[in-house]
Amino acid sequence: MHTLFSSPFRTFFLLANAYAVVAIGLWAFTMSGLISLSNLSLQWHIREMLLGFVGMVMLGFLLTASANWTGQPALKGKPLMLLALLWLCGRLAWLFEDLQFVGALLDATVYLGGTLKLGAMVFATKNQRNYPFVLVLALFSAFCLYEALITMQGGVVAIKTYMLVFFLMVHLVLVMGGRVIPFFTDRGLQRTATIRYPWLERASLLASVLFIAGLFAQAYWVHLAPDSSNSLSVLSALAGVVALVNLVRLISWKPWQTLGNAMLWPLHLSYGLMCLGFALFSVGVERAIVMHIFAIGGFGLIILSMSSRVSLGHTGRALKLPPLAVYGFALLLGSMVFRVIAVYFPHLYSTMLMLSGMAWVLAYGGFVLFLAPILMSPRVDGR
Repeated sequence: MHTLFSSPFRTFFLLANAYAVVAIGLWAFTMSGLISLSNLSLQWHIREMLLGFVGMVMLGFLLTASANWTGQPALKGKPLMLLALLWLCGRLAWLFEDLQFVGALLDATVYLGGTLKLGAMVFATKNQRNYPFVLVLALFSAFCLYEALITMQGGVVAIKTYMLVFFLMVHLVLVMGGRVIPFFTDRGLQRTATIRYPWLERASLLASVLFIAGLFAQAYWVHLAPDSSNSLSVLSALAGVVALVNLVRLISWKPWQTLGNAMLWPLHLSYGLMCLGFALFSVGVERAIVMHIFAIGGFGLIILSMSSRVSLGHTGRALKLPPLAVYGFALLLGSMVFRVIAVYFPHLYSTMLMLSGMAWVLAYGGFVLFLAPILMSPRVDGR
């Protein structure tokens, strides 16, 4: 068995991060008019970055972390290879309009496989704290099945529905980030354990759950029209509460102590950008700006940071990034800035979009080149 298939983080981190380079590269060239791929619609871009990229990184993280949570054997070998192959076939299928229902079915199968494995691990050990993650993976699988049914009938899943998946993933980042960021920081700085305030942890969880519920209500309850001033006001207020509570949570972790440590400050900054995204949402900033602050500054930055930290730690290597890694993080932040500029300066839209895409490609491409040998090689300590 190749080392790449000895643990879920090895397989899914490498494949998903490499796909992030390909998918954004194709999207940037298509939107800039340099190539013509008619099937690469806005739906494809949103859908693939969510369920083809972010969701698979989350799956790799959860299936890896659950082995530590429960002491159960991690997914590996032929079952892991099969899920990886199904995922790859799904990416190819989504490039062709007539095969998108096949791609959705394949993704539903991958997430179902992850659900069954994670469920078996946490239920066998009565690891109740992590039961909700099983439900989330099951929801991802169910959503992909819903996509398949819609596309088989010649329909298209509404963007507002993808937004629910988007914010469910944001919620997961807040939950998982709240667990691991202070832990990694305490270990990395060798400082006294961060004080956790139970009321703050509960408030953070409740606020984002209520926001998602409000988003669902605004989009789907007939008597709450999407343009209703009342529903928008409530949703904006909830977003403001999420921003404030999580900002207080972030401050309690003392993020300023991480400055100069490239393994840590990007984790805190990505969490802070999530808070910024909710704050901008609450005051009615252009939705394209808000979503890309979440997507690039939030998802993009925390995935690069977390992939690096987990890959180094779980292969027995020193938790230290090469000096050039800082430029990768800077490029990713530049990608976010260029994408925001594109909204405010329509006459520069194509240029800014291209610059944003290329900055992302360079950032993720550089990290893939750094991580690939690590993920494909045995642990350095022989364990």
